[in-house]
Amino acid sequence: MNRLRLPAVMESLDLFRSFLEQELERLGLDPARRLEIELVLEELLTNIIRYAYAGGRGEVEVSYFLEGRLRFCLALRDWGRGFNPLESASPDLALNLEQRPLGGLGLYLAGQLADKIKYQYEAGANQVTLCFDLAQPAAVS
Repeated sequence: MNRLRLPAVMESLDLFRSFLEQELERLGLDPARRLEIELVLEELLTNIIRYAYAGGRGEVEVSYFLEGRLRFCLALRDWGRGFNPLESASPDLALNLEQRPLGGLGLYLAGQLADKIKYQYEAGANQVTLCFDLAQPAAVS
Protein backbone atom coordinates (compact mmCIF):
# COMPACT_ATOMS: atom_id res chain seq x y z
CA MET A 1 0.00 0.00 0.00
CA ASN A 2 1.33 3.41 -0.95
CA ARG A 3 0.57 6.36 1.32
CA LEU A 4 1.23 10.07 1.63
CA ARG A 5 0.56 12.13 4.77
CA LEU A 6 0.57 15.92 4.60
CA PRO A 7 -0.87 18.93 6.43
CA ALA A 8 -4.61 19.36 5.88
CA VAL A 9 -4.29 22.60 3.89
CA MET A 10 -5.36 23.55 0.37
CA GLU A 11 -1.71 23.81 -0.68
CA SER A 12 -1.41 20.02 -0.24
CA LEU A 13 -4.01 19.26 -2.94
CA ASP A 14 -1.54 19.35 -5.82
CA LEU A 15 0.88 16.99 -4.07
CA PHE A 16 -1.91 14.51 -3.32
CA ARG A 17 -3.18 14.78 -6.90
CA SER A 18 0.30 14.09 -8.33
CA PHE A 19 0.75 11.16 -5.93
CA LEU A 20 -2.46 9.58 -7.22
CA GLU A 21 -2.00 10.49 -10.90
CA GLN A 22 1.29 8.62 -11.12
CA GLU A 23 -0.35 5.38 -10.04
CA LEU A 24 -3.43 5.83 -12.23
CA GLU A 25 -1.22 6.43 -15.26
CA ARG A 26 0.92 3.39 -14.39
CA LEU A 27 -2.23 1.26 -14.29
CA GLY A 28 -3.16 2.46 -17.76
CA LEU A 29 -6.70 3.41 -16.81
CA ASP A 30 -9.09 4.95 -19.27
CA PRO A 31 -8.70 8.76 -19.02
CA ALA A 32 -12.38 9.21 -18.11
CA ARG A 33 -12.09 6.70 -15.25
CA ARG A 34 -8.89 8.40 -14.03
CA LEU A 35 -10.70 11.73 -14.03
CA GLU A 36 -13.52 10.29 -11.91
CA ILE A 37 -11.10 8.96 -9.29
CA GLU A 38 -9.16 12.23 -9.24
CA LEU A 39 -12.40 14.19 -8.85
CA VAL A 40 -13.46 12.05 -5.89
CA LEU A 41 -10.05 12.57 -4.27
CA GLU A 42 -10.27 16.33 -4.67
CA GLU A 43 -13.84 16.56 -3.36
CA LEU A 44 -13.14 14.51 -0.24
CA LEU A 45 -9.81 16.19 0.48
CA THR A 46 -11.44 19.60 0.21
CA ASN A 47 -14.10 18.53 2.74
CA ILE A 48 -11.45 17.26 5.16
CA ILE A 49 -9.36 20.42 4.80
CA ARG A 50 -12.35 22.71 5.34
CA TYR A 51 -14.23 20.89 8.07
CA ALA A 52 -12.30 18.15 9.90
CA TYR A 53 -10.22 20.37 12.14
CA ALA A 54 -12.66 23.28 12.73
CA GLY A 55 -10.09 25.87 11.72
CA GLY A 56 -7.26 24.18 13.63
CA ARG A 57 -4.24 22.37 12.29
CA GLY A 58 -4.17 18.72 11.35
CA GLU A 59 -3.04 16.18 8.82
CA VAL A 60 -4.60 14.00 6.19
CA GLU A 61 -3.28 10.75 4.76
CA VAL A 62 -4.09 9.36 1.34
CA SER A 63 -3.29 5.79 0.42
CA TYR A 64 -4.22 3.46 -2.40
CA PHE A 65 -4.10 -0.23 -3.13
CA LEU A 66 -5.41 -2.80 -5.56
CA GLU A 67 -8.08 -5.21 -4.39
CA GLY A 68 -7.47 -8.14 -6.67
CA ARG A 69 -6.56 -7.08 -10.19
CA LEU A 70 -9.77 -5.32 -11.11
CA ARG A 71 -10.50 -2.92 -8.24
CA PHE A 72 -8.56 0.22 -7.31
CA CYS A 73 -9.12 1.48 -3.76
CA LEU A 74 -8.41 4.91 -2.38
CA ALA A 75 -8.37 5.60 1.36
CA LEU A 76 -8.42 8.99 3.09
CA ARG A 77 -7.69 9.29 6.80
CA ASP A 78 -7.87 12.29 9.12
CA TRP A 79 -7.68 12.80 12.85
CA GLY A 80 -10.27 15.57 13.02
CA ARG A 81 -13.78 15.48 14.40
CA GLY A 82 -15.70 12.28 13.76
CA PHE A 83 -17.82 12.42 10.61
CA ASN A 84 -19.41 9.49 8.81
CA PRO A 85 -20.09 10.63 5.23
CA LEU A 86 -22.34 7.62 4.67
CA GLU A 87 -24.82 9.06 7.16
CA SER A 88 -25.10 12.46 5.49
CA ALA A 89 -28.35 13.21 3.71
CA SER A 90 -28.38 13.12 -0.08
CA PRO A 91 -28.96 16.52 -1.70
CA ASP A 92 -32.37 17.20 -3.17
CA LEU A 93 -31.46 17.39 -6.84
CA ALA A 94 -35.01 18.43 -7.76
CA LEU A 95 -34.49 21.86 -6.17
CA ASN A 96 -33.14 24.78 -8.16
CA LEU A 97 -29.55 25.77 -7.35
CA GLU A 98 -30.80 28.89 -5.54
CA GLN A 99 -33.02 26.75 -3.29
CA ARG A 100 -30.43 24.12 -2.35
CA PRO A 101 -28.44 24.46 0.84
CA LEU A 102 -24.67 24.64 0.39
CA GLY A 103 -22.70 21.42 0.62
CA GLY A 104 -23.38 17.75 0.14
CA LEU A 105 -22.84 17.52 -3.60
CA GLY A 106 -19.21 16.36 -3.34
CA LEU A 107 -20.16 13.45 -1.08
CA TYR A 108 -23.08 12.62 -3.34
CA LEU A 109 -20.81 12.65 -6.38
CA ALA A 110 -18.27 10.39 -4.65
CA GLY A 111 -21.06 7.95 -3.85
CA GLN A 112 -22.19 7.91 -7.46
CA LEU A 113 -18.72 7.39 -8.94
CA ALA A 114 -17.29 4.83 -6.51
CA ASP A 115 -18.40 1.21 -6.71
CA LYS A 116 -17.86 0.57 -3.00
CA ILE A 117 -17.53 2.94 -0.03
CA LYS A 118 -16.63 2.08 3.54
CA TYR A 119 -16.25 4.33 6.58
CA GLN A 120 -14.67 3.53 9.90
CA TYR A 121 -13.69 5.53 12.96
CA GLU A 122 -10.85 3.88 14.79
CA ALA A 123 -8.15 5.04 17.22
CA GLY A 124 -9.25 8.67 16.86
CA ALA A 125 -9.20 8.64 13.05
CA ASN A 126 -11.83 8.86 10.35
CA GLN A 127 -11.13 6.66 7.36
CA VAL A 128 -13.11 6.58 4.15
CA THR A 129 -12.19 3.89 1.63
CA LEU A 130 -13.60 4.11 -1.89
CA CYS A 131 -13.12 1.35 -4.44
CA PHE A 132 -13.49 1.65 -8.19
CA ASP A 133 -14.00 -1.31 -10.50
CA LEU A 134 -11.40 -1.04 -13.21
CA ALA A 135 -13.22 -3.21 -15.73
CA GLN A 136 -16.31 -0.99 -15.54
CA PRO A 137 -16.55 1.92 -17.99
CA ALA A 138 -16.50 5.45 -16.60
CA ALA A 139 -19.84 6.90 -15.48
CA VAL A 140 -19.02 10.30 -16.96
CA SER A 141 -18.08 10.55 -20.64
